[in-house]
Amino acid sequence: MPDTSLGQELCALVLGMDWLYRSRPRPPGEATLAGEGLVPVDLWRGQPLPLAAWSAAIEAVDALRARLAEVSDPVRRAFLEDTLLSLETTARWQRGDPLPFRARASRLLGLDVAPVGDLPCLRSRVADGLAARGYVGSVGEAARCWEADRALPADRLERTARRLLAEARERTEAQLKPLPGRPLMGVALAHGVPWTGYCDYEAGLMRLNADQPFAPERLKLLVLHEGYPGHEYHLAWREADVRAGRLPADAALVITNTPSSPLFEGIGDNGGPFLDWLDADEHLGLALSTLRSAACVNACLMLHEDDRSPEETRAFLVEEGAAQRTWADVRVRFMLDPLRSPFVFSYYLGYRAVADAAAAWRGERSAFFACLLGQMHSPRSLRLAVAREDPGQ
Repeated sequence: MPDTSLGQELCALVLGMDWLYRSRPRPPGEATLAGEGLVPVDLWRGQPLPLAAWSAAIEAVDALRARLAEVSDPVRRAFLEDTLLSLETTARWQRGDPLPFRARASRLLGLDVAPVGDLPCLRSRVADGLAARGYVGSVGEAARCWEADRALPADRLERTARRLLAEARERTEAQLKPLPGRPLMGVALAHGVPWTGYCDYEAGLMRLNADQPFAPERLKLLVLHEGYPGHEYHLAWREADVRAGRLPADAALVITNTPSSPLFEGIGDNGGPFLDWLDADEHLGLALSTLRSAACVNACLMLHEDDRSPEETRAFLVEEGAAQRTWADVRVRFMLDPLRSPFVFSYYLGYRAVADAAAAWRGERSAFFACLLGQMHSPRSLRLAVAREDPGQ
């Protein structure tokens, strides 16, 4: 049985912090991101804990931390420990306590935020794939030309996305498990937004940034990330299990900048490998997406730790990340947002955490998906769950 009382109290605390965050003046940022607050998705819909100030939130975190001895499962306890440290960090940050950006991001996300050292290897893999298709020269220019040559016309974008969503859902439910009760995700085009794609779970929509060009490979990877087996499917699994009492209440919340964030994003970015549904061009698309995601780690540290300008950061993404200029513009806008800037690290580091866990798993593949999608995890708790499954550990 899940730790019912503790999970509900955690939800109340988080919603109380969300109310406190939304009720206070904030630095300027992206309006569409600020509107999400600390809890973009609330499927619990319980009452928030009344909090008069951030110091009260810290006291509430300490009170929950004192109860962790009640939790017998070491995997669940590790997740709660990491989550409470993250929430304490958020409260101290919002109170104005000094903490360097990189250290704060590491505590928020429950992982070691550090520059990615293997960008040259990732670039080399992309360059080899592009050269095999006749695209040579600068990796960035070659990548942009390859994608531009394959870009879908605007009038085909929505139709293609709907077709891919239908097939992705069918494959996901065949290989993982059916999740009846939700209609197929719809598609809506958006403009002027600080993201490439967005899972609007409560509206049942995948929102696409139509200001960016989409090659078929890029669109498919986004469908896998935002739809199936990514965010839409993952949230439907969590919601069903919470309603049935198989998961504690906190699984019904999506919380910005917590240790569950890297796993949430990492599941989406591993969607193609999980379904064994990538052809040769789509493998190249995944390599290119991974390079860009890794470049974002270094770019965000440049911006916030090295005091590099937004223009320098954008140029780094375009050149070192082989990125499209419109995509680099959107990423820099995301990195400049006061709340969302640490979240940038969730993508590449989450991709690696989930991929590494999948590679290390020694049990049945179905059991891995049940562990990954059917439990709340931090990077550390996922490692513990994987080690527990391996009798050699």
